[in-house]
Amino acid sequence: MPLLLLVSCAQPTVHLNHRYLDEKQTSELVSALQQQGLRVELNQHPFPARVSENTLIYSPMMRNPEATASRLQQALDDTGWHLRDNRLLVESNQWFTRDNVGLFLVPAGVQVHGGRTAMDVAHSYSAEDCDFDYRLNLQPDGRMVFESDNPAYPSFQANWRLTGYPYLQLYQEQTYLNFYYQIERSDSRDAIGKAAITRLLPLSTPVRLPACSLVHGVRY
Repeated sequence: MPLLLLVSCAQPTVHLNHRYLDEKQTSELVSALQQQGLRVELNQHPFPARVSENTLIYSPMMRNPEATASRLQQALDDTGWHLRDNRLLVESNQWFTRDNVGLFLVPAGVQVHGGRTAMDVAHSYSAEDCDFDYRLNLQPDGRMVFESDNPAYPSFQANWRLTGYPYLQLYQEQTYLNFYYQIERSDSRDAIGKAAITRLLPLSTPVRLPACSLVHGVRY
């Protein structure tokens, strides 16, 4: 996954990760932040590996950090959220520069990185130990995109869901698809450091996809 490199601008911009928020929570937060004179950009990127609670990530080069922090805290107070952690500059593969801040919020009862919810499985996966490269993009809204340059396995879109951890189903009524993967989670270490690895292991031989395992990794 490429670095999330956010370019600074004069007015503070809050990049609100609403991956685990519902529409009402997101709408209330956006309104409260805007009322405090803050720009708001929404995203649903996977949380950095070491972020599992309400967290603010920001740059030490931020102009007027006290004023920005005060406005942001007021918006959170107005909507009933409380920060648990503040972190400088960079976390995993997400960078926030100058007047950009990243805000990650976790509702009560949600276990980030627990691996057992659909949001924790929604990633872009790459083929592992396969005869050719292809990608399976599991989107947070339940859509699935299979991307391949191999004419024997043309790209297509379908749906996905967790049927009960650790089993994941790909399905589609038109141009029929009904296929299952088993989810396997592990940690890996190399010369650079540690990574949390998620693998999808095929449970049978599919017709429209290669019978290869898929992998997604996030560095600590």
